[in-house]
Amino acid sequence: MQTDRNDKPRILHPGKIKSLRSNLDSLLQRFTQEEYVRNDPLGEVLKFDTRADREVAAFVAAAFAFGNIKSILSHLRKIWHVTGMDIAAFTKRYFFNPDFPAPKYRWITPQATFALFHVLGEILRTHSSIERFFDCKPRDSSRGSYLTETLQSFSQRALSLAPEKLKKPDLRRLSYFFSSPSGGGACKRLNLFLRWVVRKDPPDLGLWSCLSPAELVIPLDVHIARVAAQLGLTSRKTKDWKMAAQITDALRRIDPHDPLRYDFALHKLGVTRKC
Repeated sequence: MQTDRNDKPRILHPGKIKSLRSNLDSLLQRFTQEEYVRNDPLGEVLKFDTRADREVAAFVAAAFAFGNIKSILSHLRKIWHVTGMDIAAFTKRYFFNPDFPAPKYRWITPQATFALFHVLGEILRTHSSIERFFDCKPRDSSRGSYLTETLQSFSQRALSLAPEKLKKPDLRRLSYFFSSPSGGGACKRLNLFLRWVVRKDPPDLGLWSCLSPAELVIPLDVHIARVAAQLGLTSRKTKDWKMAAQITDALRRIDPHDPLRYDFALHKLGVTRKC
């Protein structure tokens, strides 16, 4: 995942890499797993026990990971109340049903949530897991546009499973859950989901084997974008896929095998404004 020549970070010479690695490692050591997930949607996913349930719950939790954290957690708990803790079995049985008592969340209507569970249900019925539908192949290299292309294919194929009765405004809302790098956005929620299911270090779930942690792209939000700019990890101004890729490339120089191990540290710095 190479950034444009004019978009290279302005620092990260060898001495800076060593210093950043030391400081980020120290920050990570300050947080226990409990502190990591206490106010994070991942904490809601960890309530589920089985691999299948955690995979579906992770996708739903990442899909709604926008807005105030208290609102996010409250909304997820409302969904779990409807689906029960056997969420994979519930989803596999689910077809588009306006009687499904889905709660509204910000601009996401109940109909868009119906459609999300319909799409996930189709995926589970035909492929048994989201990983198999994602259709990635194990790779060692972190270079190239492999994840970019795979995410684009995944979202396009997922949206093709939308219920025929879905009205256009709700189809647009559904597409919010299945963003694509070709649209220019940072695909924060999909990248967050991938981080959870690919990385094996707790509290991440380590459910998938089809991607390497080295191939992941950082879930870019306003906090990470601000801190990354202050640290010289990006020279871009727009919070888009290119910025996410550039920050990830910079972090890959610190840890080539697992650049996203610093995702939480950067996010925490941004939230606390201690950078």
